[in-house]
Amino acid sequence: MRVKIITSIVILVLTSNFAFAEDSVYLKSNRKIDGWILDITDTHVKIETAETTLVFSLDTVGYINIKDSSPYITKLVIANKERQFSSAYEVAMWITFYYFNTDSKRLLPAIEVLLKDKTYWEPVQKANPIIHFFATALREDKYELDKFRTLLNKSDYFQSTILKRIIYEAENPRDIKPVDAEAFDLIWAEFLATGKPEPVLKLINSLNWKVADDDPYKYADLAVLVWSLSANAEQHSRVKHICEQELKKRWGISKKRLYEALNTSSGEIKAKYTLETVIRADRYRNKR
Repeated sequence: MRVKIITSIVILVLTSNFAFAEDSVYLKSNRKIDGWILDITDTHVKIETAETTLVFSLDTVGYINIKDSSPYITKLVIANKERQFSSAYEVAMWITFYYFNTDSKRLLPAIEVLLKDKTYWEPVQKANPIIHFFATALREDKYELDKFRTLLNKSDYFQSTILKRIIYEAENPRDIKPVDAEAFDLIWAEFLATGKPEPVLKLINSLNWKVADDDPYKYADLAVLVWSLSANAEQHSRVKHICEQELKKRWGISKKRLYEALNTSSGEIKAKYTLETVIRADRYRNKR
């Protein structure tokens, strides 16, 4: 995440210069389209390329990579603060770049949209980071937190369960230790809610883990840690800046892994660590 506030004039210049285009749509057919994302709904994504504007059904899309310098993000987070959310997917993107403009007044309409879509809350591992994001964001605004309490009276059992967890976490903050992949997700949620460097530093400090050859589970967590730093540095310039500054201070295995996260694509890191995790898991099974 970064702090590039792009004016409408700059956006127009960048949109017409695709040498600098940063957004990408990866289709399930393995085709990649580069350009600028113009719109994302629950059914389709629209991207402007150097030649034309293309629209793809989300059913055909495997992955969408949006950078913080994207005009779509500027429109979603900064330019049109009063607009209603058009879809749960749009809310998810807004959460990803919330720290750009921490507007707590939009948290209530955002949760109202998400609560209508159970796919964002099941399984529980998927729900926990979202709950932690809202709880962290609401911690600094008691007035907006009261609105969440009011929403309880209009919610069904499933929705009220989510809301009660958000309210409880907002009122009872805890220090998340970076001990495994699930904890990493919660720490990233804290960064999305605040934009502060502390969550990223907490993750970087865990890069010095020593993983035994016979512990594939710990190695799998390490893989998630390195990959998440790489992926978020690619997407968020603020994360990249924090990592680059820390790289100058690190040494040993921590420095090596951080360098890898900054200088290897997240796709390559995922492939490499996935393969090594499988190899270690096979060794572990054979020993037993």
